[in-house]
Amino acid sequence: MESKAFQLIPTEVIKAWTQGEYYVGDIPSISYHHLGNALLLRGWYTYDDEDESRPDWAGVAKVDIRGPVLSMGGLRLFGDHMVFWRTVDSYVRDDKIFWFYKGYNCAPESANGLFDKYLKKDRRPPGSRSPHERFGLEDEDWRGLLLNLATDFDVDVEEAKRLCQGNIDNGMLEFGLSLDPEGFRQGKYHHYGSVVKQQLIGCSRFTKTKV
Repeated sequence: MESKAFQLIPTEVIKAWTQGEYYVGDIPSISYHHLGNALLLRGWYTYDDEDESRPDWAGVAKVDIRGPVLSMGGLRLFGDHMVFWRTVDSYVRDDKIFWFYKGYNCAPESANGLFDKYLKKDRRPPGSRSPHERFGLEDEDWRGLLLNLATDFDVDVEEAKRLCQGNIDNGMLEFGLSLDPEGFRQGKYHHYGSVVKQQLIGCSRFTKTKV
């Protein structure tokens, strides 16, 4: 079922379109192509890492249009820290979007209340790392998680930023606009972790999902 949180074409996008905010240079077709990609990509995603040694790098994300910008943000569902992350800048080249993001690493004792809004303490994923199985979550918990992600995430990530006490990750995500042969969109990342103090390079697999 399509949620009202993701209308087919948001009202603010139609308004911006009529005001020429999506017009780029002297070739209108390029602008329409970018806008078409943005509307196609909007929605919820699950992701996990291709590297089996990083099972904690799995979670949910949303792609949405914020004014003239296509942004992505989400949260990791596993691991010792509660990581909320959001892109801060982007550009499109050929068939890829390059997103630059920040991740806010919150110690459990400082952000339990915030995280429990998305996953109740007694309803955490029971151990399944498979996004195809909704990480083992029941339908009710899955719907609540995605709807909060769609409607409240932009406010909540600011709270995570406040609670993380300076533990801020930085990274770049090279996101493919086309599906790979297995039906994923690949996201190649360069990630610098504030907790582990090292750079990680790898690839995540993103799959579009719905309530």
